[in-house]
Amino acid sequence: MTKTSQANSVRLQDIEDAKHRTARSLYCTPCTGIFSPFFERAQQKVFLKLETLHQTGSFKERGALNKLLLLKQQSENTKVIGASAGNHAQAVAYHGAMLGFDVSMIMPKHTPNTKVMRTEKWGAHIQLEGDTVDECIRIAKEKAQMEGMEFVHAFDDVDIIAGQGTFGLEVLEQVQDVDIVVVPIGGGGFISGTAVAIKNKKPSCKVIGVQVDRYPSIFEQFHGQSSTKTHYDPTIADGIAVKGIGQHTVELIEHYVDDIVLVSDDEIAQTILHLLEQNKLLAEGAGAAGFAAIMHNKIPQSEGKTMVTPICGGNIDMNLLSRIIERGYMKERKLIRLNVVISDRPGSLNKLTGVLAKLGANILQIHHQRASTEVPFYNTGTDLTLETRGETHAQEILDALLHETYKVTLKN
Repeated sequence: MTKTSQANSVRLQDIEDAKHRTARSLYCTPCTGIFSPFFERAQQKVFLKLETLHQTGSFKERGALNKLLLLKQQSENTKVIGASAGNHAQAVAYHGAMLGFDVSMIMPKHTPNTKVMRTEKWGAHIQLEGDTVDECIRIAKEKAQMEGMEFVHAFDDVDIIAGQGTFGLEVLEQVQDVDIVVVPIGGGGFISGTAVAIKNKKPSCKVIGVQVDRYPSIFEQFHGQSSTKTHYDPTIADGIAVKGIGQHTVELIEHYVDDIVLVSDDEIAQTILHLLEQNKLLAEGAGAAGFAAIMHNKIPQSEGKTMVTPICGGNIDMNLLSRIIERGYMKERKLIRLNVVISDRPGSLNKLTGVLAKLGANILQIHHQRASTEVPFYNTGTDLTLETRGETHAQEILDALLHETYKVTLKN
């Protein structure tokens, strides 16, 4: 992409001022290196910066606090309103409460309950309206104008962007030999501020953006593609499910960002499970998108490089997390679902469970289906959910059951 934009709406000095301004209320989040045979083979060093350790569980506090502190200096108006899928809402609500603001938030109707409740916990007034963040932004702007409130944009605001850019300054302090910084993109505020900071301090460091493939608006514009999407499916990365492009953010991205790549919901889900199992880290969909791009080899020319990516949010809905874990285990065959036909006579079920016990299979669920029309008389269909040690163990269980002359059907 030809970078001809004279993007100067946010300068390095603005970000350094934001870092100084917010230092008393925000601490420098840790940046931890992780080990993986895959990264070792590619001679890569990968660091995760744990933005989930902010008070409200995401990087959004950086921009929200900077904006609110400036509003407090510039105006006596204490009523603010914003629009958010959750993390910006929590950040504005928390720091707004600390600074004496009366906060209102417009959130999409399908926002997970956990994000709504955590925002309300800090005293914010919540309205659930619209299906997308873009609709909520429009509604919030109209309400702000009608009721004389200050609108706090989630991404397309120079003070928000400058606050988010403090992330980039911290990365350069913590990982001085960094070659590539990989940042998720929703509306683009986080990557804009980060890129301004990094490119001004270390121009040789590449900044790569990541969008979820169901919401690829900035990816398409960056690569000169005409958008063909007329329908947007739900995504587990709801925090970056933004259709629109900000005026400030798009110019900064065009000027400072080196590339943008896409990841899928399945790739993000696999990454969330990997982080939980291997690194003991909890990430939401948007928060794991950057690492998903690294894990699934989406970052160009990354062999032998040192990379940093944020785990930028951890506010995941627990029901969604349970489905991610279950689907991930099914894919890895650590969970298998079977239907086994056994004799409908005393002792038959005991014999089956005995066989499974010898094989080391853990029975999580079991259910008889005597009334099924697909099962012969004097037999019963038995649905089983089994926990295994993985692909090889699962196959051993299937082979052993077939050897015992059971009729076995593997279910998805």
